[in-house]
Order: sequence, then structure tokens, then C-alpha cells
Amino acid sequence: MKPRFMSPTQAKTPREAAYLAALAADRDQAFISDALSEWAKSKQPSSSEMGLATLIANVACREANSLDYAIRILAGGGGEEEGKEGGKEGKGKKGVRLKGRQRVVLRTALAQYK
Repeated sequence: MKPRFMSPTQAKTPREAAYLAALAADRDQAFISDALSEWAKSKQPSSSEMGLATLIANVACREANSLDYAIRILAGGGGEEEGKEGGKEGKGKKGVRLKGRQRVVLRTALAQYK
């Protein structure tokens, strides 16, 4: 049976390596530094590529809550009141439900522009 996720060593670009490292960290399967060091051993990226991958993955994980808030706002969902009882219920707006992979993709995309 094929694993449900790619190993960071299979990443071809620094952005893909950052996504896979952030995904592994989000699933509590590896630390970002460990995942990226495996990628660095297999692909031997330049120092600027390694720095880019590290920066994107670290920001995506460190700023996860604020990036998730930005995702909710950009998707048209509610802000702080959305998770609370009696907040925006009954007003016709539905919140956005994302799977783990989708959330990490959006976090890494937004982390590049933060």
C-alpha cells in the first residue's frame, strides 16, 4: 500500500519541500528541521533554496492560527464569532471546512506573502 503522503526527500523544489515539511509537522510525524535536512541530503540544494524552504515551513507552522484566521476571512466565513455558540448561527453563512492537506497548502501559500 502506498503511503498517504510524500516524503520530503521526493520534493523537487524548495516550496514543495516546505509544504511537505509543514505537512509532516502538522501531522506530528516529523520536525520541520529533520524533514528539511533529509531533503537537503538527497537533493543538495543551494543555501538560498534551503533558506527559502526553511523560512516558508517555519512561518507556515509558527503563524498557523493567524493564517487559519486569514483563510476563514478570505473564504467569506466569520471571524472570531464563528467558533462561539450564538455567534453567527442562523444568519445563512456556512463556515469553510478544510482537510489537513488543503489547510497546509493555503498556509504555505500565505506564508510566502506574510
